[in-house]
Amino acid sequence: MRRKLDLWNDPVVRQVEAKNAWLRERLDTATEECRTLRDATEAAVQARDEARRDREAVLRDLAVTKGRLTEAEDIAKVWQSLAGAAQRVRHSSRGEHAALDHVLRHLLSVAHPDRWAQGQAATELAHELSIAINRIREDGRRA
Repeated sequence: MRRKLDLWNDPVVRQVEAKNAWLRERLDTATEECRTLRDATEAAVQARDEARRDREAVLRDLAVTKGRLTEAEDIAKVWQSLAGAAQRVRHSSRGEHAALDHVLRHLLSVAHPDRWAQGQAATELAHELSIAINRIREDGRRA
């Protein structure tokens, strides 16, 4: 008679089955961790690519800003030059105005109608000259 082998009750088989079950659990855990790492890697790659795009945009903006700064500095130099020229004109104009005012006052004293008030023929001309000289002096003060 033949004896039927009961392999399922064999302690070695049970030990192999237990080891197999433990390995399957480890495989499932490792597979899940692999999926988690893959998702995290994909997210990190996307974040890296977005950061690169942001960096490139910032570098473009920086280049544009540097160009605008250079333009603004050039414009500021032009305005400073114009301001300096205007100041030099004002200072030279003040001196010229002072000299002109001195000359006009001297002419006014020579041509003043009071000097010609004794009935000379030039009294009317002296009056017109005084008006014209005073008008020139007023225009010089406004400038």
